[in-house]
Amino acid sequence: MSTGDIYPTGPGGGPYAAGGDREATFGDLARVLTAPADVMARVARQRKVVLGLAVVALLAGIGLISSLIGIATGAARNALDSPQLRQLPPETRQFAENIGAVSSPIGAVLGPFILWLLISGLVYLAARVFGGRGPFAAMLAVAGVALMPMVLSSLVGLLLSALGALVGANAGVAALLGLVNFVVSLIALVGVFALVIIGTRFAQGLTYGQSGGACALSCGGCVGLVLLLFIVLVALVGGLAAA
Repeated sequence: MSTGDIYPTGPGGGPYAAGGDREATFGDLARVLTAPADVMARVARQRKVVLGLAVVALLAGIGLISSLIGIATGAARNALDSPQLRQLPPETRQFAENIGAVSSPIGAVLGPFILWLLISGLVYLAARVFGGRGPFAAMLAVAGVALMPMVLSSLVGLLLSALGALVGANAGVAALLGLVNFVVSLIALVGVFALVIIGTRFAQGLTYGQSGGACALSCGGCVGLVLLLFIVLVALVGGLAAA
């Protein structure tokens, strides 16, 4: 089977009409929001895993900076100031704060890579249900590049956090900044989902309908995993409180 059989073209000459088989480069990462079909088609066809890795690494770097700022400003400590945690013994709470100070930067770095592999793996498996036949490397490439909206929203969140630190403890401003950050994050999430659908179409040789179905099916798996982790976390906090 040739690569032309695996990767479909769209109407009017297909997504390659504008860029042909021009090699996808780091410069195309900025174009993925304005020309998603063209960029994703070439990323999938050329299996540019390095571009996906670059986006994930950038997201991890921003997350690390944000985490370190949170620790330095005391925001991470304030996040633990909840009624449930205040009921814990002082030694246990101090232990939780120390764990948080260590796990927060580690989680910020590892989180994007875990998310990347999770999206790639679940969508790849779900695409098989809908007749997908592309290689996993192509799925890795498009799933990583699809996280570009999260990179932009993380940068906005970082700027909003810095702005919040400058204006001080103003409840109204803090609420406004939080709302803006929520809206930007929501838009980014929709953008990631749309790009994964587009990328999966080209990475797995599907129609847009089949690609959307595969992404929806994989989202069900993600929600299940998140709920499982949430239950484990609640049980852990409850166990510590009862100790």
